[in-house]
Amino acid sequence: MIPVIGLILYNEGTRDAALKVLPFLVDLNIVSVVGIVFLYVAGCCCALWLIGFWDPTLLKATVLWTFGSGVVGIFNHVNQRSLDNFFVNGLRTQFGVIVFVEYVATLKSFSFLFELVSLPILTFLAVVQGVASHNKDHAAVENLIMSLFAVFGIYALLSGIYIIWSDPDFWSITTLRDFLLPIILSVAILPLFYLLATYATFQRRFIGIEYKLKSVELQKSAKALAIRNYALDLDGLDRWFHELQIQNIETLSDLKCTFKRVRQRRKIESNPPFISAELGWSPFAAMKFPGHEMLCCKHYRQVWADSQDWCADSEPLKLDESLVGNTLSYRIEGTSVIATRLSVKLNVYNKSEEKLALQCFAEIAENLIQNAGVKSPIDLTKHIQSSKDISFQDQLITLRMARSDWTDLDAYDLSIDLIHKNYDPSY
Repeated sequence: MIPVIGLILYNEGTRDAALKVLPFLVDLNIVSVVGIVFLYVAGCCCALWLIGFWDPTLLKATVLWTFGSGVVGIFNHVNQRSLDNFFVNGLRTQFGVIVFVEYVATLKSFSFLFELVSLPILTFLAVVQGVASHNKDHAAVENLIMSLFAVFGIYALLSGIYIIWSDPDFWSITTLRDFLLPIILSVAILPLFYLLATYATFQRRFIGIEYKLKSVELQKSAKALAIRNYALDLDGLDRWFHELQIQNIETLSDLKCTFKRVRQRRKIESNPPFISAELGWSPFAAMKFPGHEMLCCKHYRQVWADSQDWCADSEPLKLDESLVGNTLSYRIEGTSVIATRLSVKLNVYNKSEEKLALQCFAEIAENLIQNAGVKSPIDLTKHIQSSKDISFQDQLITLRMARSDWTDLDAYDLSIDLIHKNYDPSY
């Protein structure tokens, strides 16, 4: 790191840029949050020390984890748009096979000279692979680099297995603690990350409150009532904030009505009315039609005050790891208790992963159509692979698939719509 820092400070352009970034790194908000993480990790280590698990031999592993997963995890979790299944996903990440594979693969220590030379090369190849993934003409380059990464990874994994096999002292309490420490710390810090993410979410909502409400007294009341009603309920906070945005709030009574609407809506969702096929679909049942938990819509909401139009949208589901990857999204439209239009859309930006994206889209579309009670007379998967526009209808529902090409980019959208006869196209 010392030569890299020296080069940054030596060059006038990079030195000026570094000096401009430095004030952000010592910003009070960032320093205080990082300090909270340090204190929390120190408290966890004290607890582990009291039960006889932690000792000074684990100091290096603790410091490396803190500056890696600990500090980096702040930004990964605080910036999440949704905290649904936060703890379940966090635990699933820590207790997967990949954790053991990564531990074994990093047992091999190469020479200092080898790592000094190989690290810039691997970084360069990773950058080239990222650029190549955005152009289908460079697919051969991307595949070659991925093959090189695979060879290097397999060699590191086999080296780790050899170390385990040839070292009789490997299977010891020391090794077990070294393996378990990052897992324990990663699980133990989840509550702190959740609290920080909750705090950041409230801060963003408070900014929105100040834009929406002109009265300072109403702003204070809105913030206090939001904390009182939704302190650890971010789903309720999102529902209420949407009500705040679409309603005309002039008095404290108007403000309190927004909280009442959220309670009433949740009561309806807990015991939704039966919707016959002649009328449409239940929007609360339709949220689960795609069969993928990441495409489940958060809540069915009114588009605007006094409007008859309601909708629900899923978060975009990213289908690959490229910088600008292909995405899937799901949308429901209708009235307050009846859904009359269901749409699933695929955005294809990364042509190198187009085949996989179309396969995922076909699977989601098949689930949607089956759960919606539509009997398709065609081979939908075949039409999706060819991206051809189709349309057919029965007595109640029209099924449409349409492709829309982007004029300025080598990209396109592919959507499937299920439109009930009672759908009002005014929205």
